[in-house]
Amino acid sequence: MISLQGPLSKSLLESILQETGSRLPDPGKNNERQASIAGTSVEVGRTGYTGEPLGFEIFCPADRAVAIWEKSFTMAPARGLTP
Repeated sequence: MISLQGPLSKSLLESILQETGSRLPDPGKNNERQASIAGTSVEVGRTGYTGEPLGFEIFCPADRAVAIWEKSFTMAPARGLTP
């Protein structure tokens, strides 16, 4: 699982998902949606397990986690985000 938290997490994840026509899960705790990132089928969730008011979790196969991490953070520095 890769967690993406904070006030810019929504816009970053939306940008990543738009490339494949995927969408964010509906607002609300514990909502999930299937999506595609870096050529991999993933589940994007809003479990809220960290206590952040705005955050997402990307559930992916372990062997694809690095590729998804790299895709997710390709756009991050330009937006002022850090891992």
